[in-house]
Amino acid sequence: MGDMKIYFPQWQGSGNRALYTGAAAARKGLNLKSRLKEIKMASDENLVEENGILGYRQILEQLKKLGEEIDSNQPNSILTLGGGCDIEVLPVSYLNKKYEGDLSVIWLDAHGDLNSPKTSKTAHFHGMPLRFLLEEGNDKGIDELMYSRLEPQQLLLLGVRDLDEPEKEYIAEKSIPCMSVQEVAWTEPGKWISSLHENVYVHIDLDVLDGKSFPHTLSPTDLGLEIVHLTQIMRRLQEERRIVGMSILEYASSDPSGIEGLKDVAAMGLWI
Repeated sequence: MGDMKIYFPQWQGSGNRALYTGAAAARKGLNLKSRLKEIKMASDENLVEENGILGYRQILEQLKKLGEEIDSNQPNSILTLGGGCDIEVLPVSYLNKKYEGDLSVIWLDAHGDLNSPKTSKTAHFHGMPLRFLLEEGNDKGIDELMYSRLEPQQLLLLGVRDLDEPEKEYIAEKSIPCMSVQEVAWTEPGKWISSLHENVYVHIDLDVLDGKSFPHTLSPTDLGLEIVHLTQIMRRLQEERRIVGMSILEYASSDPSGIEGLKDVAAMGLWI
């Protein structure tokens, strides 16, 4: 038992191989190449939609490999560099089980990732992980791999600004806490950090950053956070809570230099 540092360039959940090459570039640009355990990708790149999920067979195969690594190591903390947001279903559900629900999940993302196979217009799994983390019954094969489910109040969506209508309805129905970019930028972090559990998982989809200053994602979205805001949030969380999990996801550029501004954030992840 200890910590796990994972390189998991799963791209099939987006349907776009740019997340595979982007993950490799991020690993180089953040100087993490020798520090992460790689989860190998399926060799077949022919993506077929099954059960409302594009690339379902490859995703299931790869998640099983990740689950085997987690089961073998039984880590106290997990750092993950990816890949798409869909990789979160196992690290988050595992840590939630390990800490018996004493876990808050900070979801830094422009998007809600709350679609289901039934509501998704694209069948892209990277738009569904939070829905799977909150409820069973979306897919039996993936459900069987997961360790636990979150309660809505364990979540805090930070920087969300591009939601599908079904996601808006789901957020309202479940009363999921959200903060806009403006609220994040102008609110003293201690005010919302005080409401968190002692153990925290930090999900970072890089499209939470402003699309004009950081365009290196599949879905750059304007009016986002700046890297300085993200760094400040991480430092405060590190000071006031125990970060037991963290991810850096959805870098879609083949140029390693585009992500170098996040080296301080990545360094914090190495010390969780």
